[in-house]
Parts: sequence; C-alpha cells; structure tokens
Amino acid sequence: MAGSIALNTRDTIIEIRVRQPDALPPPTNTTTPRIEEVEEEPTEPHQVPGEWPDVPVPVARPREGLERNASRRSRTKRLSQRLSVSSDIFHDAIEAQGYGGAGAGSKRLSGIYRHSIIEDSVEALGLTEPTEQLKVEEQKEPPTKTKYGPRIWAIMVALCVTNLLVALEGTVISTALPTIVEDLGGGEAYVWASTGYFLTNTVFQPLYGQMADIFGRRWLIIFAVAMFVLGSGISGGAPSMNALIAGRVIQGIGGGGITLLVNLIVCDLVPLRERGRLMAIVFAAVSVGTSLGPIVGGLIVQQTTWRWVFYLNLPVGGISMVLLFVFLQVGHRSEKTSIKRRLKQIDYGGNLIFILAISFILVALAYGGTLWPWKSFSTIISLVFGFYGIVVFIFYEQSNFCRQPTLPMRLFTRRTSATAFTITFIQSMLTLLVIYFLPVYFQAVLLASPIRSGVMMLPTVLVLVPASVVSGALLSKFGRYKPFHFIGFALFTLGFGCFITLDENSPDVAWIMVQIVVALGSGSSLSTLLPAVQAEFSDQDTAAATAAWAFVRQFGVVWGVSVPSAIFNAQVEHDLSGISSDSVQKTLGGGAAYEHGTKDYVNSLTGDVRNQVIGLYADSLKVVWIFATVIAGVGFMLVFLEREITLRTKLDTKYGLKEEKNGDSSNA
Repeated sequence: MAGSIALNTRDTIIEIRVRQPDALPPPTNTTTPRIEEVEEEPTEPHQVPGEWPDVPVPVARPREGLERNASRRSRTKRLSQRLSVSSDIFHDAIEAQGYGGAGAGSKRLSGIYRHSIIEDSVEALGLTEPTEQLKVEEQKEPPTKTKYGPRIWAIMVALCVTNLLVALEGTVISTALPTIVEDLGGGEAYVWASTGYFLTNTVFQPLYGQMADIFGRRWLIIFAVAMFVLGSGISGGAPSMNALIAGRVIQGIGGGGITLLVNLIVCDLVPLRERGRLMAIVFAAVSVGTSLGPIVGGLIVQQTTWRWVFYLNLPVGGISMVLLFVFLQVGHRSEKTSIKRRLKQIDYGGNLIFILAISFILVALAYGGTLWPWKSFSTIISLVFGFYGIVVFIFYEQSNFCRQPTLPMRLFTRRTSATAFTITFIQSMLTLLVIYFLPVYFQAVLLASPIRSGVMMLPTVLVLVPASVVSGALLSKFGRYKPFHFIGFALFTLGFGCFITLDENSPDVAWIMVQIVVALGSGSSLSTLLPAVQAEFSDQDTAAATAAWAFVRQFGVVWGVSVPSAIFNAQVEHDLSGISSDSVQKTLGGGAAYEHGTKDYVNSLTGDVRNQVIGLYADSLKVVWIFATVIAGVGFMLVFLEREITLRTKLDTKYGLKEEKNGDSSNA
C-alpha cells in the first residue's frame, strides 16, 4: 500500500510519501488519534480506498489577514478526514522520537523543526524509504530590516561595556599574577586565582539559561553585574590569597551570567537573520578585551598597584548597571507565578550533577601537567569522575525525575546544531591557543618585552574585530552562515600551518601576515556560529540553545589553554636533554617552561645555553602549531555536515523590547 500525506503548517508545507508494507504491524500506540476535533461541514466525508492514490493530497495555502484562522480550521478538518486511517501511523512516528503523547505533560512539537523530526521519526518506524520520502517546500519571506532606535543602541553600549570587562578580566590577571603572588603569598594556591574564575564562569552558565526563562532577563543580568562588581571589590581589597580567590570565584559567578545573558538579550532584540550584525559588535568587545588584557594588566602593575586591576571594574560596572536598569525594558513571562513556584521549576538535581562533573574536569585540566603529573592518580580520577558525571547528567535530564531539563538533549541531536556546537568548541579553543602561545613566541624566541609583545599582537585584534563585524553583517544580508564557516576554518588551517615555519630568524612581515590569516579565520566564524545553532529551533528554545552554546564556547576556552600547554610541556621535557646546563634543565622542567618564557629569563643566560633555550622554545611551539593545524582541519571537515537552514526574519518571543511587542519597533 502506498500513498502520500501533505501537511501544511504556518511556516512549512510538508509532504510525506509513505510506502506501507503489505502486512502492516499493529501500531504500538492504541490511544485515540490526536487530531483536533472540529465541527463537520455539510460535505461528504472522504473515503480512503484499499489502495491510496500515489498523488499528493491538495493542501490550501495560508490566507492573509482575518481569513487565516478560518483557513486553519478548514485545513484541520480536511486533514482529520484524509488521515482517518493513517493518524495512528503518523502519531506513532512522532512518538518514536519522543515528541507528542496522550498525557498533558507531552513535549510540544515546534513547527520550526517539525519537518526534520518527522523525517527521522517515520523512517525509524520503517514506513518509508530513506531517499526522497520527505519534501519540504519553505515559504520564503522577503528579508525585513529592524529599525534600530536609540534604546537598542543604549542597551548595546551597556552590554558591550559589561562584556568588555568580563573578557578583560579573563586575561588581565596573567601579567599581574606574579606581582600579586609576591605581595600576598599563598604558595601553590595562586593557581586558583585564575582557575576559580574560569570554573564558576563556565559551570553556572546553563543554570543562568534556565533562570532566564523563569525570572526573565532584565533583573537577572543586573544581578550578574552586581555579583561581578562585588567579586571585583573583594579581590581588589583582598588582604590574603584566600580572600583574593574568594573574590575571583564570585567574579566568575557574575561573569558567567553576563557572558550568557548578553548573547541572549541580543537574540531577544532582533530576529534570527539580523542577529549577526549585533552579535558581531558584542564579539568585537570580547575580542578586544581578551587580546588587550595582558597589556592592560602589565601597564597597571607598572604604573600603579595591582589592586586597580580589580578596582577598575567598580565604576564601569556601576555605569553598566544604571544603563541596563534604565534602558533594558523588556518583556517577561505573562502568567502570574509566585517566587516560590518559580524556584520549584529550577532543575536543582541536573545543575548539581552538571556543576560537580564539569568541576572535576576543569580541576584536572588546571592541575594536570603542572601541580599534578598527567599520569597521576589525582588527575586520572578527576577526569574519570568528571566524564562519568556527564553521562549521569545526560541520563538524568531524560528521566522522569527531571521535569524542567536545564539542557534538553534535543539541542544536541539535530545534525546542524550538533555540528555547530562542535565547531564552536574548536573555534574557541584555537582562538585562545593563539592568545596564550603567540606571546611566548614573541618573548622567548624573538626576545620582545611584555609590553612590546602586546603591541605585536595588535594584528590579531585589528583584523579579528572588523572581520567579525563584516561577517555578521553579511550573514544578516544574505541569510547564510555555512560559507563563513568554510572560509573561517580554511583560513584557520592555512594560518596555523604557516605558524609552523616561524622561528627565531623569521622577519616581522612573516608573523604579521600569519596573524592576519588566522585572525581572518577566527573573525569570519565568530559571529555566525550562534545563529547556526539556533536555526533548527524556535525562539522558545533560544535561552536553552544560547546557554548550551555559551557553555561549549567557554569550555573550549579552558581546553584551548590546558591541552596545548600539556603538548608544549611534553615537548619541552623531550628536548631538555639538548640543554647543556643542568640548572636550566631543572628550571624549565616539570611544566615550568611556560612561565619562564620571557625576555628577561632568556637574556639572563649566556653563550650556547641561551641559543639552546631559544631553539627549545621555537621547536616546542612548532608542535603546538602542528596540533592546532590538525584540529583546524578537523573543524573544516565538520562544516560539510552542516545544513544551510533558512534563518527566520520574524521574532516570536515574549522577552523582547516592550515596544516591539506592541508593534512599534521604530522607536525602540
């Protein structure tokens, strides 16, 4: 028996061509078909014959204006008639993928990604052949352009300033930390001044994503900025290393919320297709802050006290809070729900499991190869507990114990979103690798001072930022993200391959041009990855999808420092035998080569030992560049797995600007 079913939703026309075997097994779901009941019109019911005609069932296209609702009711009635035999088959197919059900707690099937679920679901039941069974004809809408009024730009200024502070704080401590340790002491605990910040910044982002849907965006981001400012004040006035670490942990809690909510609020302001423009501006601030952090930290330490590294956040953060309070007037949940009931909606179990699991992994990555050998029991058991915890988290999120999942697993099961998550991780990892290891090349191989090293990094900043802005604008203009991912990772691969050729004799033009190539690759993909993740989901999933993306991106930052560091230190250990001085071997061994990769240390050596150390750093960095080239090549190949999905041109969210909800976006 063969036939065809045509469905018409608001956004998509779907035609499912079904080939049914001669002996169709009875459906597993014996519940009454869930086809909406409507009043019958005085027409003769459609009779389904023994053999379905191999032609599509005619479907009325949506009408405009006031006729839209009547058209929907008419189509629903005709659908109930024409699917009188096949409704069980259709709903069993949907339930095979975990969508729909007889109970009130069934998962809602979003029309935005319904066609891809039906495709997998029907094939899962064996009712179709895998080729040319699903035909999707998208109703193309002409691209619209939102009028950006002064309120949106005021909000963007506040978001960018806040994001700049968070990005700056992630790297500014790298040059200030030696002075801080000298002043406060603390021994090996100094590692937590950096690790504690990245740990809480990373693990709290999914929780912020869930709370953003429960409590809204406005007060949550103000709370996050307040936490960041509070942590900055504690760190700046810290009388001991333990107090500094406590302040950094609080800073991380606020910083994680800011990182996520800035991206989420931008998504609430404009439709998916137009987000590239504003995302590019936000990421430009992040790139500037991350790249200039070491320079700012060095200048502050040289010109004043290290405490201003943290005190600087207080007045700027206060201005940001005022701007957000005044201008960020956005929608919120319409239903009246008490605080107590809202608190019950938080996924406490899932968040606890997730935070513990990721904490184990991050601690292992922070200590591995430095305080702990990679083969030590502490490193291995931390990684085992961490990855085991992730498995437990996945099962818990899909169990009946979890009513409101923090990270719904459907976010990671669609092909394009899963691929976009993976290349986001790689892009973030490679970008941080450049920022952390290129200064080692400048200082330990080319013998540049810390300040000059920061100036030599300017090609990265000056190219990455405009590349990100241009790619975001072109994404909004053409509605395509896949070409930018191809270009970005192709340039990444080429640039890191060229890095391999750099040594102590390379001219300035060589490292400048290579930086430009890598920066173009990073900037081309930076502002186009989040829209690729969100393309397969409706605006109702924006918070969860953005939280997952922000976590993956931050997780890539941690791996972009730890894994290359392990590779670098391993190569140093392998080549140390070529150093003729035993004291230098002891100094650079045990994972200490990175912190000694400075002009002052290398110039303290003389004769052949000095040249040997320069060669040691150059050769060890080449192994890091080879690793980066391979990973960039993997990212390039993964882009082929993405689908080019049409980006939405209309915004459907209750968290947007209030004027936009009332239809007056021009004044926003």
